Amino acid sequence: MPEEFSDIKHRELDVKNIVMRDGTRGRLKFSMPNRKWMLDSNKYRDITYDQLKVVGRCNHQAPDMFKLSLPDN
Repeated sequence: MPEEFSDIKHRELDVKNIVMRDGTRGRLKFSMPNRKWMLDSNKYRDITYDQLKVVGRCNHQAPDMFKLSLPDN
């Protein structure tokens, strides 16, 4: 980990703009020491990145903004 982040390597970080894809409610955190996602409503649940969903994106960050619409020749 870079020196600049040494003060957070032992902390749990609050996560914003990411929610559980299945709609489970709770506040999401990321544990730096354990390198895992945690949900305050179910602290023992193993959460993988593919179970998360990014929300609150600006229009320029929306996934469909990167699709190209090319004319048929």
